[in-house]
Amino acid sequence: MRARTTVAIVAGTCLAVVIGVARPDMAHLVVQGLLGGVVLVLLVDLLASVLRRLPSSPWASTWRRAPRRRPPVPRAIEDLATDLRMRGRHLPVRIVGLLAQQLDGRLAVRHGLDTSDPEQLELARALLSSHAFYLVSVRRHEDSRVRASMAHIPRSWLPHLLNELEHL
Repeated sequence: MRARTTVAIVAGTCLAVVIGVARPDMAHLVVQGLLGGVVLVLLVDLLASVLRRLPSSPWASTWRRAPRRRPPVPRAIEDLATDLRMRGRHLPVRIVGLLAQQLDGRLAVRHGLDTSDPEQLELARALLSSHAFYLVSVRRHEDSRVRASMAHIPRSWLPHLLNELEHL
């Protein structure tokens, strides 16, 4: 309750007590009027608080359109997007590594497969497409020359890999 409402109720109560003392034969009418006044003041206060929460009109003088801003893009994602725009026919190694890492993580979390184990890597073959399986298997390969082949992943694989990552 706001201060004005409290003051109005206290003032009305004091007035009712004074009238009740001065004219005891009208005390019951004063109490009824007091209760009606309190209810009326509380309803007006409630209505005012509800109307205050409503948005103001676009034609009101204080109304301002909020500027529309794009949410900030994390720097790492912005760098990856720049890498994608700059490269030619092949995907950047950073992006290929991140895709392979995400595929590996999804296999571990959703299917309980550890691709560092050769037996579980073969079980993952049934869940993945040939492109995705190639990335996961090359990522876990011991030979650095094989891992270097990640630099030659064609750009055309990206939509398929992203779709598979989304549905895995």
